[in-house]
Amino acid sequence: LLSRRQRQMCIRDSRNTGGRKKHDEAWMTSYRDFAVKYESGMTIMEIVAEGEISRRTAYRYKAYYDELQKNKGNMHE
Repeated sequence: LLSRRQRQMCIRDSRNTGGRKKHDEAWMTSYRDFAVKYESGMTIMEIVAEGEISRRTAYRYKAYYDELQKNKGNMHE
């Protein structure tokens, strides 16, 4: 017989977390490509027009980029 704690661990370990793993290596590679293009002066729509990422993904990356920039600015204050 399993203890209550062991049963909870089994349930947690077998749970389907669904979806992709956020910020895995493929995500970071794609994001870095976006950031380089964005920092070089390309607009979001120009980046999307290249066909590697969707418009929605580009705006998600932009939000992540803005958050990183905001946090970077807070570190220097």
